[in-house]
Amino acid sequence: MNQFSIVIPVHNKEKYIYKTLNSVLNQTYPHFELILVDDGSVDNSGNICDQYALADSRIKVIHQKNGGVSNARNTGIKAASNNLIAFIDADDFWKEDYLERMSDLIKKFPKINIYSSKYTTVVNGIASKSEEFFPSE
Repeated sequence: MNQFSIVIPVHNKEKYIYKTLNSVLNQTYPHFELILVDDGSVDNSGNICDQYALADSRIKVIHQKNGGVSNARNTGIKAASNNLIAFIDADDFWKEDYLERMSDLIKKFPKINIYSSKYTTVVNGIASKSEEFFPSE
């Protein structure tokens, strides 16, 4: 069974973080830990992360001084308990089967070290571009 550590760098994303966190927590594949790195937010983002962590034991929150998104991702990687790392930005969201499809992809191509998936660019609520890197079949 594949176990994921999901890292979300968070900096002043209170407007978006609810949708992002709910999209992760509602995955059909439940075998993951979620690491939220509050990168010096001055809005309510850090408090929102703390509230979610109180409600779900899979969530770890790290509060740090602002060091930028790459630094926050690296902090999350260091805190990860699992060897599979997934990243999502605090203003993005996943379809409910994202991790399940990633797990299936890893099983299908076990010798690959980096995986990616379909992405869709959404502008003003309208999907404008979509590309699938690893088609289903």
